[in-house]
Amino acid sequence: MATELDPRAARSYDALIATMDELLDEREDPAAVKITEIVQRAGISRPTFYQHFADVPDLVRATTLHRLTAIFGLIPNEAPGGTWGEFAHAKLSILLGALQKDAPTYLAVFSGPAAVPVLKGVVDYLTDQILNCSPLGTVLRRELTPDVAFARAEFLGAGATWRVLQWLDTDFTGADELDAMVQRLSADILTGSGASEAELSSAIPTADPSTDH
Repeated sequence: MATELDPRAARSYDALIATMDELLDEREDPAAVKITEIVQRAGISRPTFYQHFADVPDLVRATTLHRLTAIFGLIPNEAPGGTWGEFAHAKLSILLGALQKDAPTYLAVFSGPAAVPVLKGVVDYLTDQILNCSPLGTVLRRELTPDVAFARAEFLGAGATWRVLQWLDTDFTGADELDAMVQRLSADILTGSGASEAELSSAIPTADPSTDH
């Protein structure tokens, strides 16, 4: 959003995001913070706040999605080849590891008034990764119409998101250690997709011989 604003508006928007980013780590219920405190810490006026956001939950939503976008940016978009398990582990380890690091913050957001739009952001990301950046997506697009393939990927992404939310409320030990959760989530997505091992093998990207030197 900030890139579409004039420089002064972009600075105030960024200041609000940075301020709420700090408050996400400081407060058990960031959506309960008063606008007065936010604008004082951000060094802007109250009317300027309302130029960007409807209320505090709206700012929490934008800030959390900003954080998630930074996490998503750490995950390579290109398919690495190999099996579905290898592909999913490469992606999910980064995503779940980052969420685990700030689990209390995300649990607070997901239980507050900004939960629905934030959850949608996570589901949208996983849907895109499943459909457009994985061997599973190749199978879904080949076997199903575009609308049905998208709906299937979205269903898988939503289910994965719910599992992750439950996991964030654990102690991350034993069966809930990061690697164990990554393997379990990868298996659940694969099972839910209905893809066979043969279909996945034919969907795995291979190196283009012409690019070898």
